[in-house]
Formats: sequence, C-alpha cells, structure tokens
Amino acid sequence: MGKVRLEIRAKEQDYFDEVVEKVKNCTGGVAIATGCELEFYFNLFKNPELLKKMKEE
Repeated sequence: MGKVRLEIRAKEQDYFDEVVEKVKNCTGGVAIATGCELEFYFNLFKNPELLKKMKEE
C-alpha cells in the first residue's frame, strides 16, 4: 500500500477550506483513474507551538 502525506496551512480559514477542497478533488480524480482507494485523515492542531503562533498573528 502506498501513502502520501500532505500538509496544508493557511492563515485564513476560507482559503484553507478552498485549498483542501481542491486537493480532495485532485487526489480523488487520480484515485479513480488508477483504481486506488482514497482516505483522508485530518489532524488539526497537531503542533501546539504552531497553533500558538497562528493565534498570535
């Protein structure tokens, strides 16, 4: 089984949501074209220091 890990960051939630939707669409198309299964896991705020910095800005 192959795996791909993508990290997406954005200061604005709207832009983040837009990018996530585009990534889902692109990877979904590739999965269909290659006969693969696709699973998404979201691990928001995995990095407490990053979360703290994002809240400061």
